[in-house]
Amino acid sequence: MTKSRTDIGLHTIFALLLALRVGYPFWHSPLEHINNGSMPGRQWRQAGSFWDPHYMAGVDSFFYQPWLASIRFITADNPTLIQLYTGLLCAALPLCWYGCARQLLPVRWALMVGIAIALTPSLWTIYAYFASETLLLPLIGLACLFTARCYRQPHGVSFVAAGFFWGLAAFTRLVALPPGAACMLVLLWRIRWRLLPLLPVLLCWGALYMAACWHSMLALGYSAPFGVPELNAVLTRSDAVRIRILPDDSKHWFRSPALSQRPLEPFSDWSVGGLKPMIEVPIDTTQGKAAWDNAMQQNPPSWKHFLTRQIPHNVMFILFGSSWPEVWPDSWNSQGFVRPWEMALNHHARWMWAPLIVGVFIFAMRYPMPAVNRGVVLLTLGMVMMMAVQYTAVFEGRYRKPVEPLLILSAALIGHARYGYRQGNRS
Repeated sequence: MTKSRTDIGLHTIFALLLALRVGYPFWHSPLEHINNGSMPGRQWRQAGSFWDPHYMAGVDSFFYQPWLASIRFITADNPTLIQLYTGLLCAALPLCWYGCARQLLPVRWALMVGIAIALTPSLWTIYAYFASETLLLPLIGLACLFTARCYRQPHGVSFVAAGFFWGLAAFTRLVALPPGAACMLVLLWRIRWRLLPLLPVLLCWGALYMAACWHSMLALGYSAPFGVPELNAVLTRSDAVRIRILPDDSKHWFRSPALSQRPLEPFSDWSVGGLKPMIEVPIDTTQGKAAWDNAMQQNPPSWKHFLTRQIPHNVMFILFGSSWPEVWPDSWNSQGFVRPWEMALNHHARWMWAPLIVGVFIFAMRYPMPAVNRGVVLLTLGMVMMMAVQYTAVFEGRYRKPVEPLLILSAALIGHARYGYRQGNRS
């Protein structure tokens, strides 16, 4: 009887949290920020001009743009419908990850995973903004769900579904491509290298690739299916505080909020900072990729810079970085862009990630668990390590979001394995 009441209570809490997440954008609407010149406003404008893209539409990743353009078309920009869409997407995030956890854990443990993800501040306040992470996080959850399902019960339909969602995630943000490719190789081995299920996956990825190439040709004048990684790479290697792009009709500048944050406050005022005030990259769209190639040549990679500056910066912000735009640096004017209590909650909640990451690393191999569960834990560690050694962007707290649900799920998998191990020793 007690067990039944516990399960009912967990289901009730989870349902209430999902309802609150649906209602959240009606309280803090992403439409409040569409006139801002920063990332959320840019995403909204690019969705409105998808068929006649501006240069900056080619700089950003592809799939979120047609997705948001479709939402704008279906809702006719009706504020209530836009907020409802955002709320449903906000609720879909913990629901997708609950479904993934249900493939790996008993229902009670899966519910606790869903509740933990639903309560994590950085995984719900991002839905007050138009950002690619709002779509990426549910997509990775669905991809992991069908990956786990296909591994447990090898079947062509699950394989195709996993490939479909990993493809959408990769073209939403490039960070999903390496783990997606690794998972699909494992699943291909699991289904005994059958080519028939692989064909629709390749067709899907090929269609996304060609669509992204076409859109970038319209915007940039050359093919860049995953956006322009050179922008962040130049900003990273040059140690500039910001980079200014000068297209033919307007000026755009980029600045990483990580350079103005103090991730260890209140214990330390340490900050990454920057060595140069600004660099300018003149872009002539008629020259295609040449301007970016020249900028890359002027800022070559350096082992010393990579080992002494980039990796320590990456690790510091993986462990302690706050997520922008929910948290703004003190030196930036955040008036009207954030809610003070949300910013404080997100900023202080960042302390949860360091012990969670360290704990998953320490106990990843400690307790026996099914192979698919171990694979999810190793996938999580692989993504964290990939982020720690990346040399393509100034890392910030927002870039940790794709692995945050996986960290919570991995902690639950380790906890369940430990519980089973102790129960076995007692018997």
